[in-house]
Amino acid sequence: MAFPILFASGDDLIAHALEEPKDNRVWHFFEHGGIFPNGLSLDLPYTELFAITKFKILILVAAGLVIYLFNRLGKRLTSQGQPKGRLDNLLESLLLMVRDQIARPNLGNKTEQFLPFLWTLFTMILTINLIGMLPAPVFGCANASIAVTAAWAVFTLLFILINGIGTSGFFGWLKGFWIPIDVPILGPIISFLLFFIEFAGVFLRVGVLALRLFANMLGGHITLTLMLTFILMAAKVSLTHHVSIGIASIFGAYVLSFLELFVAFLQAFVFTILSAVFIGTAVHSHDHDDHDHGDHDLNTINSSGHQSAHT
Repeated sequence: MAFPILFASGDDLIAHALEEPKDNRVWHFFEHGGIFPNGLSLDLPYTELFAITKFKILILVAAGLVIYLFNRLGKRLTSQGQPKGRLDNLLESLLLMVRDQIARPNLGNKTEQFLPFLWTLFTMILTINLIGMLPAPVFGCANASIAVTAAWAVFTLLFILINGIGTSGFFGWLKGFWIPIDVPILGPIISFLLFFIEFAGVFLRVGVLALRLFANMLGGHITLTLMLTFILMAAKVSLTHHVSIGIASIFGAYVLSFLELFVAFLQAFVFTILSAVFIGTAVHSHDHDDHDHGDHDLNTINSSGHQSAHT
């Protein structure tokens, strides 16, 4: 997890693990009782209307990194026609993965229209997750806060609603949730219940996105932190236990760090692909209606042609 907090007590480590998801205006660099007896922290500026917090700064750092790296990649692709170096090749591979594995299968001919949003979503979430892998409490994972992941969810929801309504109109967008059931008396009732479930599902699915990202990032960080507390807890028992448990804890944290690295990529991928699915559902709902009308017209033409031929 992080080397600075190893100088603190076991209780301080546990307290830090539970405090990490809380975003506040005091940035703790070292806990009390370590190499700094009184700890080391920074009070961030704030007003009655707005406060600068640790996570806000880390998100801005992530945004700066994304803008710098991909702006540099874009300039090189424009001037040289190909990426240069391992980093540029890695960044290009990520963009191609989002385009080919996420956007195209879910958005079809609208891929180019929504690809910039998906690129921004994926790279920002991934960068924030990777910053969370750096030593805490100097750094930290903003996506381990439900407030941050909820903001991502709201941002995605607004994008879905704006484009869904903008594509097919408000009533056309609502019509996409209506599933006609050809059953006497109960048909309209069932259709109304399905309409309510489908409509509410738009908001519930996006809410699940926020909870999924939050739970996975927070759970991994707490696991790593608590694993390191075993070292300090064993020191209170005996030197033998301290050494053996300490080695096991450090090795376990080292191995789990690779798992956390995989989870950082996986959760960015999952959030982006589910967002693409929801966007595709919203903007293509009217296409299905047009397709159904087209089939109806085709059947009418075939029927008329068949009657003419029979005549």
